[in-house]
Amino acid sequence: MTQFTRVSNVWLSSQNGSSSTPEEAMFNKLKADLVFIIHKLIVHNGCNQSEAAKQLSITQLRVSNVVHGQISKFSFDNLYKMLALRGYQVKMTMKGEKPSAKVAPVVGAA
Repeated sequence: MTQFTRVSNVWLSSQNGSSSTPEEAMFNKLKADLVFIIHKLIVHNGCNQSEAAKQLSITQLRVSNVVHGQISKFSFDNLYKMLALRGYQVKMTMKGEKPSAKVAPVVGAA
């Protein structure tokens, strides 16, 4: 029987060393949150990858990277810019050692 362990930050607990430091693990967690949010927005809007690319001002290949959760393909700045272009504000929080990012529409944004 396979046993699973629940972790709050997969990059911090990874056996293969995805993150070299706890700080890098936290940063990767925040990037993953933003990728997940962008993916949810694409799905929620019912866009295909080509339409999403136009809305986010990126290529269809970059949308594919988002859809497949390839966070290493993006800088935090790129992810933030994609959300800002769509009229969202990013709010980052830290609860203990658990970082998270959430977005909310900017009031009056197009």
